[in-house]
Amino acid sequence: MANATEDLAWYDVSVIGKRTRLPVGDHPLFIGTMVAQTDASPHRIVPGTTPGSGSCVGVVRNGALPDHMCEIMTDTVWTFESVSGPDEVTNDSVALGDVVYMDDDHTVTASDTIESGEAQIAGIFLGMDNERVKVWIRPDLRLPPPPPPPSGGT
Repeated sequence: MANATEDLAWYDVSVIGKRTRLPVGDHPLFIGTMVAQTDASPHRIVPGTTPGSGSCVGVVRNGALPDHMCEIMTDTVWTFESVSGPDEVTNDSVALGDVVYMDDDHTVTASDTIESGEAQIAGIFLGMDNERVKVWIRPDLRLPPPPPPPSGGT
């Protein structure tokens, strides 16, 4: 799958959430897409599966060009398309409350591995809405740090 190249119809499910404006990184952002924040300083928001970025922090409300400010919604429930095939997200394949991952900036997957490497967290699975996946997007969801290397023991 590939990141969006134009604004998308957005499908927010919950009305309650938080709006914030954040600076945009090197890529334009499109309405209705998931965004992540770059891991390195200065922290900027970028399309959800950009290398060097983290978990999804929100969904774009107003598109923005690089080096501008972008309004996003966070701590709210959105619906997204799912990948098809063995990593498809359905009520049968993912338990309520489990983490789902970003396959691109507008599609989710049940797998933590995608073509480009390790997938980042999209949010919490809250069931299906017709054919779309309900995902609770929260900025505080992070992949756990890797375990420390085993000690040599003495």
